Amino acid sequence: MVAHIETNKKAFVLILVLIVVSAMTTIVIAAVYRTKIAIRLAHANSQRIKAYYLAIGGIERVKALIASQELTVEWVGHISNFTSDAVSEDLLTEPPADDLENMLLSYCVRDELACFNINNSDPASWENIPSVSRDIRSCIEDWIDKDSDTNPSGAENDYYQRLDSPYNCKNNPITELKELCYIKNITFDTYRGQYASLNDKILSLPENDSTAAFTDIFTVYGDGRVNINTASSMILSALPGLDSQAINIILNYRMGPDATAGTDDDKYIKSSESLLEIEGLTELQVELLSQYCCFSSGFFRIYSCAEVQKKKCVLMSTIEVTQNSPKIVSTERLL
Repeated sequence: MVAHIETNKKAFVLILVLIVVSAMTTIVIAAVYRTKIAIRLAHANSQRIKAYYLAIGGIERVKALIASQELTVEWVGHISNFTSDAVSEDLLTEPPADDLENMLLSYCVRDELACFNINNSDPASWENIPSVSRDIRSCIEDWIDKDSDTNPSGAENDYYQRLDSPYNCKNNPITELKELCYIKNITFDTYRGQYASLNDKILSLPENDSTAAFTDIFTVYGDGRVNINTASSMILSALPGLDSQAINIILNYRMGPDATAGTDDDKYIKSSESLLEIEGLTELQVELLSQYCCFSSGFFRIYSCAEVQKKKCVLMSTIEVTQNSPKIVSTERLL
């Protein structure tokens, strides 16, 4: 009987030891797994940080080109067509070759005044832009006007206060373009459009006006007039009194004899008087262009797109240029 009890005790101790060993093994395996996950997350976060600062480098590169007058603001059409990358400029030379294969950096300059000032331009002009629906126009107008009256299909405090994370309708001019993302019917993806991904076409304007990003349409800089030397056909078509023939005349005139934008033979419309030199425009069209357009710019937008080991970052930065001295006035991350 005593021997049987001793045997049971030994069996119980053995089972207890096995349970403890199994538990310790499980804890160790879980700890190792968590450690691996933490290492992977730390590595991924490290690559994202590298991509961010690489994109910052792209912005600084454009600023340096402007400061050295390799890109001149006076030739606004030329600077607004500038697109380049770090590889073609031989800027990525320090890292080892295997790192270079996993690093990409592209950057470009666009004229802020090629877009409609969302605070000062006439909302009636937006009606001809397919991606700006009537509902969106109403919501934007309600956001920036000073009253609390709701436009048809618009939104005021009664809408924004019912959201899961409520906030007030601003009822004041927009100071940063990304405020658009707080407005009803505008999502971050429609705001940034093509800049939500990194590809070969990211540095070009959209081919389809119906999918144009709001960053391609609006700005918060300028007095409400668009720069006739840099405005896209989409923006020009929204101006009153211009038909497709007049738009093509302007675009062809700007590109010069070689019919290519951003080249040495581009023509620059310097003033209202210069419009009279463009054959094919009517007197009424010249008068309207003089009213709705400007001919120079002091604000430019830099898009800088970086990738480090498949971790991507796209920054949009606005600079103000005075006497070829660029100063950053805003920067936001699109990706």
